Amino acid sequence: MNIRTKTLAKFLVNFIFAVYHWVLGIATHSWWFVASGAYYIILSVMRVLIVAFSSKERKNERFIMRFSGYMILGLSIVLCGIVYMTIEQDVATKYHEIAMITIALYAFIKISLAISGFIQSRKEQKPYVKTLRSISFADGVVSIYSLQRSMLVSFEGMQPKEIVLFN
Repeated sequence: MNIRTKTLAKFLVNFIFAVYHWVLGIATHSWWFVASGAYYIILSVMRVLIVAFSSKERKNERFIMRFSGYMILGLSIVLCGIVYMTIEQDVATKYHEIAMITIALYAFIKISLAISGFIQSRKEQKPYVKTLRSISFADGVVSIYSLQRSMLVSFEGMQPKEIVLFN
């Protein structure tokens, strides 16, 4: 499977995940889910536009790098909002152990795929490939953060002050 096909598949997954978060956010009146949806939409748009503008022209390479920098800055702002809402609104959900194991598996698969993709493409010099790998890492890190949030409230032993400190 080539990089464009993989990117399209990741775009679709991120887009569906974003819509799911937005619907859930609207249904539950939760800004946290709406912000999470925004995060995944930004990831989706980045992936599609980077692949769409990737070519052998230097002008496009510079555009990709500049565009990616601005979009990653936007992701950071949205992520700061998500962390703030996590701390202020205490929106982490307590899950059953089996659900937590499933969430952990999902998060570790995402981060493992990001690492694997990085290793496979480390000799690649094209900026768009490196940028797509960075986006995969951003996606994986947010999954790990969501896992951490849920684990802190799902398993006994953490006090509310300690949970805020971790988040």
